[in-house]
Amino acid sequence: MIFGIISYHRAEAQKTLDYLTKNGVPKDSILLSLNDPKDVERYRALYSERAKIICKEKGNAAGNRNNILEYIGAGKRLVLLDDDVKWFEKWEEVGRQGKMRKIPFGEVVQALEAGFNLAEAYGSRVFGFYPTSNPLFIKQTRESDGEYSFDRLFQGGCMGIITSEDRFDERVPVCDDYEFILRQISNGRGAIRINSYA
Repeated sequence: MIFGIISYHRAEAQKTLDYLTKNGVPKDSILLSLNDPKDVERYRALYSERAKIICKEKGNAAGNRNNILEYIGAGKRLVLLDDDVKWFEKWEEVGRQGKMRKIPFGEVVQALEAGFNLAEAYGSRVFGFYPTSNPLFIKQTRESDGEYSFDRLFQGGCMGIITSEDRFDERVPVCDDYEFILRQISNGRGAIRINSYA
Protein backbone atom coordinates (compact mmCIF):
# COMPACT_ATOMS: atom_id res chain seq x y z
CA MET A 1 0.00 0.00 0.00
CA ILE A 2 1.33 3.42 -1.00
CA PHE A 3 0.24 6.63 0.71
CA GLY A 4 0.12 9.61 -1.63
CA ILE A 5 -0.17 13.12 -0.18
CA ILE A 6 -0.89 16.17 -2.31
CA SER A 7 0.34 19.53 -1.05
CA TYR A 8 0.73 23.09 -2.27
CA HIS A 9 2.50 26.02 -0.56
CA ARG A 10 2.22 24.45 2.93
CA ALA A 11 5.67 23.17 3.74
CA GLU A 12 5.34 24.07 7.41
CA ALA A 13 1.98 22.30 7.85
CA GLN A 14 2.28 18.63 6.89
CA LYS A 15 -0.12 17.01 9.35
CA THR A 16 -0.73 13.89 7.24
CA LEU A 17 2.99 13.22 6.85
CA ASP A 18 3.45 13.71 10.61
CA TYR A 19 0.57 11.29 11.27
CA LEU A 20 1.94 8.62 8.93
CA THR A 21 5.56 8.78 10.06
CA LYS A 22 4.58 8.94 13.74
CA ASN A 23 2.77 5.65 13.11
CA GLY A 24 5.77 3.97 11.51
CA VAL A 25 4.98 4.23 7.79
CA PRO A 26 8.37 4.03 6.03
CA LYS A 27 9.65 6.63 3.57
CA ASP A 28 9.40 4.27 0.61
CA SER A 29 5.62 3.95 1.19
CA ILE A 30 4.94 7.72 1.22
CA LEU A 31 4.82 9.97 -1.85
CA LEU A 32 4.52 13.70 -1.22
CA SER A 33 3.43 15.33 -4.46
CA LEU A 34 3.88 19.00 -5.28
CA ASN A 35 2.63 20.85 -8.33
CA ASP A 36 4.68 24.04 -8.00
CA PRO A 37 8.46 23.77 -8.59
CA LYS A 38 8.99 26.76 -6.28
CA ASP A 39 7.91 24.54 -3.36
CA VAL A 40 10.42 21.75 -3.94
CA GLU A 41 13.48 23.14 -2.16
CA ARG A 42 11.64 23.93 1.09
CA TYR A 43 9.76 20.60 1.19
CA ARG A 44 12.93 18.63 0.49
CA ALA A 45 14.80 20.49 3.22
CA LEU A 46 12.11 19.56 5.73
CA TYR A 47 10.89 16.12 4.63
CA SER A 48 13.33 14.30 2.34
CA GLU A 49 14.15 11.86 5.15
CA ARG A 50 10.47 10.97 5.67
CA ALA A 51 8.91 10.84 2.18
CA LYS A 52 9.72 10.56 -1.49
CA ILE A 53 9.03 14.05 -2.85
CA ILE A 54 7.90 14.40 -6.46
CA CYS A 55 6.92 17.48 -8.44
CA LYS A 56 5.40 18.23 -11.80
CA GLU A 57 3.89 21.60 -12.54
CA LYS A 58 0.11 21.37 -12.64
CA GLY A 59 -2.70 23.86 -12.08
CA ASN A 60 -4.88 22.24 -9.43
CA ALA A 61 -5.49 19.35 -7.01
CA ALA A 62 -6.61 17.03 -9.83
CA GLY A 63 -3.29 17.59 -11.60
CA ASN A 64 -1.39 17.00 -8.39
CA ARG A 65 -3.25 13.71 -7.83
CA ASN A 66 -2.41 12.73 -11.41
CA ASN A 67 1.27 13.34 -10.63
CA ILE A 68 1.07 10.50 -8.13
CA LEU A 69 -0.90 8.20 -10.44
CA GLU A 70 1.58 8.78 -13.28
CA TYR A 71 4.56 8.25 -10.99
CA ILE A 72 3.50 4.90 -9.53
CA GLY A 73 1.81 3.39 -12.59
CA ALA A 74 -0.99 0.84 -12.85
CA GLY A 75 -1.84 -2.08 -10.58
CA LYS A 76 -0.92 -0.55 -7.21
CA ARG A 77 -2.95 0.05 -4.07
CA LEU A 78 -2.83 3.80 -3.49
CA VAL A 79 -4.32 5.76 -0.60
CA LEU A 80 -4.66 9.38 -1.72
CA LEU A 81 -4.75 11.88 1.13
CA ASP A 82 -4.89 15.62 1.61
CA ASP A 83 -2.00 17.07 3.61
CA ASP A 84 -4.03 17.99 6.71
CA VAL A 85 -5.20 14.62 8.08
CA LYS A 86 -4.64 14.46 11.85
CA TRP A 87 -6.46 11.21 12.71
CA PHE A 88 -9.21 8.82 11.70
CA GLU A 89 -12.41 8.04 13.58
CA LYS A 90 -14.85 5.14 13.67
CA TRP A 91 -18.56 5.31 14.36
CA GLU A 92 -19.75 3.13 17.23
CA GLU A 93 -23.30 2.23 18.15
CA VAL A 94 -23.45 3.94 21.53
CA GLY A 95 -26.45 5.88 22.75
CA ARG A 96 -29.22 7.21 20.53
CA GLN A 97 -27.14 8.37 17.57
CA GLY A 98 -23.84 6.63 18.11
CA LYS A 99 -20.51 8.31 18.71
CA MET A 100 -17.16 8.72 17.02
CA ARG A 101 -13.96 7.24 18.46
CA LYS A 102 -10.43 8.06 17.35
CA ILE A 103 -8.84 4.83 16.23
CA PRO A 104 -5.26 3.56 16.29
CA PHE A 105 -3.37 3.45 13.02
CA GLY A 106 -3.41 -0.36 12.90
CA GLU A 107 -7.21 -0.23 12.71
CA VAL A 108 -6.99 2.38 9.93
CA VAL A 109 -4.73 0.05 7.92
CA GLN A 110 -7.17 -2.85 8.44
CA ALA A 111 -10.06 -0.67 7.21
CA LEU A 112 -8.05 0.40 4.15
CA GLU A 113 -7.08 -3.19 3.33
CA ALA A 114 -10.73 -4.25 3.70
CA GLY A 115 -11.69 -1.42 1.34
CA PHE A 116 -9.19 -2.56 -1.29
CA ASN A 117 -10.33 -6.19 -0.95
CA LEU A 118 -13.98 -5.21 -1.28
CA ALA A 119 -13.25 -2.98 -4.28
CA GLU A 120 -11.45 -5.84 -6.04
CA ALA A 121 -14.30 -8.26 -5.28
CA TYR A 122 -16.87 -5.73 -6.54
CA GLY A 123 -14.86 -4.98 -9.70
CA SER A 124 -14.29 -1.40 -8.62
CA ARG A 125 -11.12 0.68 -8.56
CA VAL A 126 -12.09 3.25 -5.94
CA PHE A 127 -13.40 3.51 -2.39
CA GLY A 128 -13.48 6.07 0.37
CA PHE A 129 -14.58 6.79 3.91
CA TYR A 130 -17.65 8.70 5.05
CA PRO A 131 -17.29 12.42 4.24
CA THR A 132 -18.10 13.75 7.72
CA SER A 133 -17.62 12.56 11.28
CA ASN A 134 -21.17 13.53 12.30
CA PRO A 135 -22.46 10.45 14.15
CA LEU A 136 -26.14 11.22 13.47
CA PHE A 137 -25.56 11.34 9.70
CA ILE A 138 -23.54 8.12 9.82
CA LYS A 139 -26.25 6.36 11.83
CA GLN A 140 -28.91 7.42 9.32
CA THR A 141 -26.77 6.27 6.40
CA ARG A 142 -26.03 2.93 8.04
CA GLU A 143 -29.75 2.43 8.65
CA SER A 144 -30.49 2.96 4.95
CA ASP A 145 -27.36 1.53 3.27
CA GLY A 146 -25.60 -0.61 5.86
CA GLU A 147 -21.85 -0.79 6.42
CA TYR A 148 -21.16 0.06 2.77
CA SER A 149 -22.77 2.37 0.24
CA PHE A 150 -22.32 1.44 -3.39
CA ASP A 151 -22.07 4.12 -6.06
CA ARG A 152 -22.29 7.03 -3.63
CA LEU A 153 -20.00 10.02 -3.32
CA PHE A 154 -17.23 10.59 -0.79
CA GLN A 155 -14.53 13.23 -0.48
CA GLY A 156 -11.23 13.04 -2.33
CA GLY A 157 -9.27 13.85 0.84
CA CYS A 158 -9.09 10.13 1.65
CA MET A 159 -9.55 7.83 -1.30
CA GLY A 160 -8.34 4.31 -2.00
CA ILE A 161 -7.52 3.69 -5.67
CA ILE A 162 -6.44 0.55 -7.43
CA THR A 163 -4.37 2.37 -10.01
CA SER A 164 -5.02 2.03 -13.72
CA GLU A 165 -5.00 4.30 -16.75
CA ASP A 166 -7.77 6.40 -15.13
CA ARG A 167 -6.85 9.99 -14.29
CA PHE A 168 -8.51 12.94 -12.61
CA ASP A 169 -9.96 15.55 -14.96
CA GLU A 170 -7.64 18.54 -14.65
CA ARG A 171 -10.31 20.77 -16.22
CA VAL A 172 -12.23 20.47 -12.92
CA PRO A 173 -10.47 22.91 -10.54
CA VAL A 174 -11.84 21.71 -7.19
CA CYS A 175 -10.26 20.00 -4.18
CA ASP A 176 -12.93 17.34 -3.66
CA ASP A 177 -12.99 15.71 -7.04
CA TYR A 178 -16.39 14.07 -7.37
CA GLU A 179 -16.01 13.88 -11.16
CA PHE A 180 -13.50 11.01 -10.83
CA ILE A 181 -15.90 9.02 -8.65
CA LEU A 182 -18.89 9.76 -10.89
CA ARG A 183 -16.90 8.65 -13.94
CA GLN A 184 -16.09 5.33 -12.21
CA ILE A 185 -19.80 4.85 -11.54
CA SER A 186 -20.92 5.83 -15.04
CA ASN A 187 -18.30 3.52 -16.61
CA GLY A 188 -19.82 0.61 -14.69
CA ARG A 189 -16.85 0.08 -12.37
CA GLY A 190 -18.61 1.53 -9.35
CA ALA A 191 -17.43 3.18 -6.18
CA ILE A 192 -17.68 2.07 -2.57
CA ARG A 193 -18.04 4.20 0.54
CA ILE A 194 -17.23 2.63 3.90
CA ASN A 195 -19.76 4.18 6.26
CA SER A 196 -18.20 3.58 9.68
CA TYR A 197 -14.92 5.46 9.15
CA ALA A 198 -14.24 9.16 8.75
